[in-house]
Amino acid sequence: MNTFIRSKKEGKRWAGMGGARPFGRNGPRMELGGRREATVDGCGGVLEYTEPVVRIRYGRGVVKFSGERLRLHSLAAKSLILSGEIQKIEFLPPP
Repeated sequence: MNTFIRSKKEGKRWAGMGGARPFGRNGPRMELGGRREATVDGCGGVLEYTEPVVRIRYGRGVVKFSGERLRLHSLAAKSLILSGEIQKIEFLPPP
């Protein structure tokens, strides 16, 4: 059961989700298809694109994919599909 907690020190959070705030329907969203594919909706642009590293703006920060043979597909307005052998995903502060 999710319990909504409100306190001045901690602010709002969802206790049943380990403190993570759920995104609304228009917020960024990422879906992984195993280690071979990632679909990202709500991205703000590609910052770096090489075979071993892809960095994109995501929400208020940056998400960095590391792996082998990484390729971008279906690059549409605020949406992309990344394929290859994804070995690592990092969430970084904004540049």
